[in-house]
Amino acid sequence: MRAELITLRKAQANAAHDDAGHETTEPTTFLPIINGGSTSSRASSICSVDTSSRAAVNPPSLLEDAGHMQQQMVEKIVKLQRQLARKQDKIEFLEEHVRQCTEELRRKTKIIQNYALREEASLLLPESDSLTQVPLARRKGGTTLMGSLFGSTAGKSELELATEINSRLQAVLEDALYKNITLKNNVDTLGEEISRLSRENRQLALSKAT
Repeated sequence: MRAELITLRKAQANAAHDDAGHETTEPTTFLPIINGGSTSSRASSICSVDTSSRAAVNPPSLLEDAGHMQQQMVEKIVKLQRQLARKQDKIEFLEEHVRQCTEELRRKTKIIQNYALREEASLLLPESDSLTQVPLARRKGGTTLMGSLFGSTAGKSELELATEINSRLQAVLEDALYKNITLKNNVDTLGEEISRLSRENRQLALSKAT
């Protein structure tokens, strides 16, 4: 009996010891969970601080980008204004050149008309008048070309004289017509160039307005 009591007490003591060991180990098993919770809260607080710091840093970068874009727009507007000024100067120059060419064309047209009228007038002279009397009348009128023609025809027949006069007048007329055609082509080319520059000027004005 005594031995059984001793054995029973040892068993009870061992059981009590095991229970005490389980009770002491249980809090330690929950410690990582508690520690884990504090770590997550700490990480969330760090993330919130980082986010707030980034939010505080972002606005200056946006302002810098806006300022850079505005500077680019200003430079582009200045460039377009300079191009517009150059185009306007070129248009003014071409308009002046066209005006001068038009005046030259009108002047040469009047010269051709005068030659044509004089030639027709010489054909309408009375039959009693001869070509030898024509140079005196025309030289008195101040026509140096006709005077030189008639003055250098001593000893020539009337037919030869008329042929020479007609050939020279035809050469002068052809030269004047050729120059007039050239001037007309130049005027047409300048008109097309002015139209093109005007269109570009309007496009630049529209792009500047937008």
